[in-house]
Order: sequence, then C-alpha cells, then structure tokens
Amino acid sequence: MKLRDYIIRRIFLFIPVMFGLVTGTFFLAHVIPADAARAWAGPFAFQEQLEQIRITYGLNDPLHIQYLNYMSRLLHGDLGTSPVTMRPVAVDLITYFPRTIELTIAALTVALALGIPLGILTAVYRNSKGDHISRLFALAGLAMPIFWLGIILQLIFYHHLDLLPVIGIVDGVRPPVVTGLITLDSIIAGDIHSLIDGLKHLILPGFTLSYPSMAVITRLTRSSMLEVVGQDYIRTARAKGLTERVVMFRHALRNAIIPTLTASGYIFGALLGGAVLVESVFIWPGLGLYIVHTALRSLDYPAIMGVTLLAGFIYSIVNLLVDVSYAIIDPRIRLG
Repeated sequence: MKLRDYIIRRIFLFIPVMFGLVTGTFFLAHVIPADAARAWAGPFAFQEQLEQIRITYGLNDPLHIQYLNYMSRLLHGDLGTSPVTMRPVAVDLITYFPRTIELTIAALTVALALGIPLGILTAVYRNSKGDHISRLFALAGLAMPIFWLGIILQLIFYHHLDLLPVIGIVDGVRPPVVTGLITLDSIIAGDIHSLIDGLKHLILPGFTLSYPSMAVITRLTRSSMLEVVGQDYIRTARAKGLTERVVMFRHALRNAIIPTLTASGYIFGALLGGAVLVESVFIWPGLGLYIVHTALRSLDYPAIMGVTLLAGFIYSIVNLLVDVSYAIIDPRIRLG
C-alpha cells in the first residue's frame, strides 16, 4: 500500500472515532443525577429563572432531542454557549487551549529528551548501579501521585529554595498575544525577559506532568534496546568492526525507537488528561483549570463537550502523525 493511501485510510477513521467520542460524552454527561439549571443559576435563583434557563438551553426536551439539536449545531461549527462564562465555548477554548498545549508539549519534550537517553544508557550498561537507579526512578514515576509530586516540588523549589515560581504563566507583563503560547509570543515580540520568565514558570509544572511519562519511556526504550541488541544483524555489525557507538545509534536505536515513537501518541493523550491535575496544583490557566472550575463544578454541558471534543481531535491528530512516522520508518506497517 502506498503511503498516500495509508494516510487517507487513517484520516477516514477519524469520522467514526469522533462520532463515538461525541455521542458517548454527551450521554455520560447528561445522565448525571443533578439539576443543571440549578447549578448554572446558583442556589438562590427563583423558580421562574430556573424555568427560563431550561427553556433557553433545551433542558426540558427529551434527551435524544437534545442530542440531535447538539449534533445539528455541531455540524454547523457551533459548540454552544457556556451558561457559566456566558461566552461561546469556542472563544473559551481559543483562550485556554494554547496554554494547555504549551504545557503538554513542554512535558512531552522533557519526557522524550530524558527518557530515551536514560533508556539507552541503562540498556547499554545493563545490571550496573546506574541501571538499578534508573529502574527505581522509573518505578517511582509510575507509583507517585502526580499532584503529590507537584506539591513536593513547590515546597522544595519555591518555599525552601525560592528558585522557581509556582503559580501562573508569567509574573510580569506578558507579550502581545499572537499564538497564545507565552514562550512563542515572547520570541515573536523579541521579549527576552518574558521568554525567560515564561520558561521559569514552565519548569515545575512541565517536569511534574512529564515524570510518569518519562518513567514509561525509559522502561520502554530500555526493554526495546535489550531486545534489539540480541538480534543477528547487531552481531553482524559488530563482527564487521563497527564501533559500539555506530552499532548502538545507527543500527540498534533505529529499530528500538519504533515502540517508543508509537507510544508517544498515547503518552501525549495521557499528558493532556494529566494536565487537569497539574494545572489545578500550579494554578496554570489552561483547559484543565477551566474544566475544573467552570465546567465540572457547574455541570457546564457545552464546556464539557467542547473540551472533550477538542482533546479527542488533538489526540487523534497526534496518533495519525505517529502512525505515519511509524509507516515511514517501517514500510511493512502499511501492509496491515
């Protein structure tokens, strides 16, 4: 199968995936046994106000009618209006999403930049003291609650050492908003001070979010490298007199990295989900904080649906890119 045909087939799979995501999320959100109108209006609202809210948002309609109406609006590009913020959900997503994607990209970069080299080194120096320390590091990353790690880092680096900030995305005046990403906007504006300030604010939440994924990548890279270095072609490369560096990085790593590359798409989705906790701990003004303080506490159905739809779309795009990269590295994948 040609690469183009493979990509087209994967793109067409978006349709049932997104349909299932929207449908499942809609019905799960609406079966919660609570009065959404009361949550939106507040505890002291009059009955007439509650009834007006139910009419405005169609809460009195049967559930299947509400679903059909939502799908109709969605097909026209309308994500609805948040009854909590009183703004179109699309506007809220545009406001908060860049901050979450910046945090997620930073965390994925840290996880890959540290996890892959650690996995390679522990495979090369198998059963050494460094290998045992690395495995302990990975086990701690898998077992440690992410919110607890964030609090510990805040106590160490802010409270005791006073080295790094722990709240928000920047202390000073932020640069003009172009992309919504504080680091990229700082570069575009040529504002070095805001760039450094933004990077400082990214360090603790970025590392906190990346730690569990870094542990997974380390273990996965290590096991893949150990499996590859025992193959016949690796022994042949060594028999030809190639240096160990060339054998490891040119021959072994190219094949061992495939499982890690494949898993990175799923890891990205996990990072998006983990951002909810991290953003709450570090008061990072992204989608996670938005969904907790605005959507979940007030049963904001349009906001919940909008965030879920966006997260699912981004997750599907990332997995498509991973699958395409996988198919380029190993053409046999296209035959599946």
